[in-house]
Amino acid sequence: MKMEKSCLLPINDSTSSNVTAKCGTIDSVIKKTSINCLKLAGINLLAFGLELCASAGFTYIPPIMLKHGFTDKTLTIVMGIGPFISLMLVPIIGRWSDRCQSRFGRRRPFMLALGIIMIFSLLIIPFNREICTYAGFLNPSFGLAVGVILLDFSSQALMNPCKALIPDIFHSLEEQSSGFTVYSCMLSLGGCFGYFITSFNWTSTSVGNYFGGQEKAVFSLLALMLFILLAVNLSIAREKPLYLSGGSFDKNFNDFKLIKDSEFNFDTNNKILPSTKVSKVMNSFKCHVGTSAFKTDKNMCNAFAQSPNHLPDSSFQKLHEEHQGLIYSWLFEARTMFRNSFKDFFSMPPVLFRLFIACLFGWMGIMCHDMYYTDFVGQVIYKGNPQAYKESVAFVLYDDGVRMGSWGLLLHCLSAAIYAAFLQEKLIIKYGKSRTYLFGMICFTFSLLGTVMSSNIILVNTFSAISGLGSAAITTVPYSLITEYYSKKEVYYDSSRHRGVGEDMAVLDSAVYLSQIIPSLFLGYIVEYTKTSTTYMLVTAFCGVAACYFSYFVTFTS
Repeated sequence: MKMEKSCLLPINDSTSSNVTAKCGTIDSVIKKTSINCLKLAGINLLAFGLELCASAGFTYIPPIMLKHGFTDKTLTIVMGIGPFISLMLVPIIGRWSDRCQSRFGRRRPFMLALGIIMIFSLLIIPFNREICTYAGFLNPSFGLAVGVILLDFSSQALMNPCKALIPDIFHSLEEQSSGFTVYSCMLSLGGCFGYFITSFNWTSTSVGNYFGGQEKAVFSLLALMLFILLAVNLSIAREKPLYLSGGSFDKNFNDFKLIKDSEFNFDTNNKILPSTKVSKVMNSFKCHVGTSAFKTDKNMCNAFAQSPNHLPDSSFQKLHEEHQGLIYSWLFEARTMFRNSFKDFFSMPPVLFRLFIACLFGWMGIMCHDMYYTDFVGQVIYKGNPQAYKESVAFVLYDDGVRMGSWGLLLHCLSAAIYAAFLQEKLIIKYGKSRTYLFGMICFTFSLLGTVMSSNIILVNTFSAISGLGSAAITTVPYSLITEYYSKKEVYYDSSRHRGVGEDMAVLDSAVYLSQIIPSLFLGYIVEYTKTSTTYMLVTAFCGVAACYFSYFVTFTS
């Protein structure tokens, strides 16, 4: 479609020569399109690995925690802590990444740090007993809970720089829309591979024997694959670094409000410091960390490094005061970051707020389905019990149900990938984003109602496959709308504030975090009261209905 639009020019004697110059040959256009597709797939490799690890990991996390003696109430509470931490920190991470001036780019340093945390958490969960036994002072259940929280936080936080990287590299709306479509496809394909890994019986293989069981084999493979994909993605996604000079910024970057150092000029008595003193404090700090971005008092730094005990009293006192002022300036900056993040969250533009509400209920349904579907199949469809004796029939049935539920989630992701890659873009062109998004959420809602009313595993997994249409819609359309809002700020936004795209994507990501926090507050109590895992699917269906209702209030066109 992009090639046809770029070459639809009126052909006559005066413009025929311009057509060839502007469009080139058909072969060159096809080659450029294929290169763009490969580049889009390359910069979304981490998103593929992220969803692969998250889908496979969270398939096993509820059964593992139930086997370790966690109740349904405690399980849902632990599952809500990671998203709560993400809700607090990811808007700040998005704000910092918008302003990061690293020579490696704005997003890749955060992708590396969060990727290392995620790899570490993948190793804690299966080997919590060995790690706690080696440490000698930790409870294995506590170690398991810490691993789950870190995995939940890092997997959610990594989504922000992965999505923000797309509009950083591709600047036209068509390329960004294609980028988010590929992003959704890579997420779905990652889920397919993740659920395939969990559905395979590794216990009888040499890999399972080497690592010591199904869970240990799966999580070890996930950690290894994520490490490889992280290294490849960071090598391919060479984003342009952000260099600011004189309060200006590159026009190709998503604009944001620049914060001057004078906003943080506070001393120990909470009084305003002269700007020269704060500048000197910052320069002293830059000298110690080895950065040459500022002019510094090198003689004092070198003298302190060589002989800190032989400095003159005045110099030592001066250096001490500067470091003390630096600490307070950074504390005030951190407080200001938190305040501005929450201020931006509660004062978001109306169009973004309506999109946030619709995504909140949609993600509540998606998350409840993905997290508790295998437990539902194991307990309701297969009549198993995760807390029975390991050699009992009920325990074996539950494990069989978890693996069969993994096949259902695999079909869920596979249908989402096929739908996003081949059908959704055509439906958007023909019917618009509004009807396409609503169609996906309606399919998701009715599939969950069919899941609750059916007791046949083939029908249940078929309904799980249909629910993938809703997953494809919610991972593509909302983020495409954000880039459209930015392209026409005077139409969609009431004010002309400069907000980075990472910030507003973090605000929209907050719907993902809240979609896990809110059910954790009451869902465990309801399940313990009703004494059936069918409650998970009923709540999921209700959230799907609410998502369909609130999508009518979302602004899809200008």
